Amino acid sequence: MSLDEALQIILLSRPYVLFNAGINLGIQEKLLEQGALVYSMFELEADETDLSYAGFKTIVLNSTEKDLSTGYRYANGGECMPAVAIAGGVIEKVRQEKLDPARTGLYLPTLCMACNFPQFPILADMVFKEAGLQGLKVARINSMKQGEALPDNLPIKIFEAGVLASLVYKLYFRIKPYELKKGSSELALHAAEILLSHAFKNGLDIRKAFKEVCSLFTDIKWDKKSKRKPRLGILGDFYVKYNEVVNQNLQGLIEELDAELVIPSFTEMTFHFFDVDAAVHKDSLRHMKILRMFEQRYEKMAEEILAQEGEPDWHECVQLMQDYGLLHYLPGETSINCGRALYSIVHKRVDGIVHVNPMFCCPGVVSSSIFRKVQQDFGLPIIDLFYDGTGQPNKILIPHLHYLKQKMIDKRG
Repeated sequence: MSLDEALQIILLSRPYVLFNAGINLGIQEKLLEQGALVYSMFELEADETDLSYAGFKTIVLNSTEKDLSTGYRYANGGECMPAVAIAGGVIEKVRQEKLDPARTGLYLPTLCMACNFPQFPILADMVFKEAGLQGLKVARINSMKQGEALPDNLPIKIFEAGVLASLVYKLYFRIKPYELKKGSSELALHAAEILLSHAFKNGLDIRKAFKEVCSLFTDIKWDKKSKRKPRLGILGDFYVKYNEVVNQNLQGLIEELDAELVIPSFTEMTFHFFDVDAAVHKDSLRHMKILRMFEQRYEKMAEEILAQEGEPDWHECVQLMQDYGLLHYLPGETSINCGRALYSIVHKRVDGIVHVNPMFCCPGVVSSSIFRKVQQDFGLPIIDLFYDGTGQPNKILIPHLHYLKQKMIDKRG
């Protein structure tokens, strides 16, 4: 059976589709996780698309410690931790919800890149069989060609969800360290979830809803005059950056240490691969430009708080890598993170970088080696954190933040 045939079976059998959405920045069941929005869109589009797509029930995978333990029970133990967490999450969700494996599928889009990511569906399939979930299918379509497999405008809605989720979290993390009334930004975040989810589910004007979200945050009273606290940019593995279970609530610790978290957009990988296709395969940049204009439209709406801190121009990121001597533009997270690190340093957007990855992450190990020289050349701390589900690796951040704060105090005089 081909992958396309497997996907069609999933679509046509009116199944449960477990969407992997390992995107939560420390606030469980909060804003705009992609799976949740996909659920909304399937409901929204059901009457407007072929009836084959009607009747979906989609379930978001919310990673838990139990999911990780279950995954390791059926895996070999040396695999990339996000792959294990995803597989374990599916097993637990199927059991909890009492789903029929033969009528259930894991939607896990992938693509060819310098990472183990393309092998995730293979591991998932092996683990499901080992766990006795015979017949559970894995839809492993090309991440960059989701429009060929998903109904109507669903792919652009997923992209839009990523744009909005990123911006709302950026607003949240920009204000939270400076809020004058504790909990104000948390309330705004919760209200944003309600507003945007309602808009997506009911086919309302998303721009209007996001405008209301921006107003929620601009109405918060926060200290705009004091010097900014240490700004820590978070780079690394896509799954680990945004998943509080895997990264052991790194975001919470950064907040406790009185620093400001600076996050990349969920869309950075999409733009990176469009750029790679143009640079290496001479593809047109048309789609990349259209999607970037789409994202900039929302960035402008949040400009009052986020100022000029929009997503970087990937052409400039690549040029900065070349200027630095990184001439091999390999598609994947090493290029993404090196390019973004150089951009953030040159444009003075961060005071330090936290580089997070699962243990055994090949791109993470390569980036970590490169970052040792970047740190030396630019005098900006880059802290590597690797996770395997044990120990407390985040503790290493405590002395680094202490000395970074002292360095900033000394510099300001």
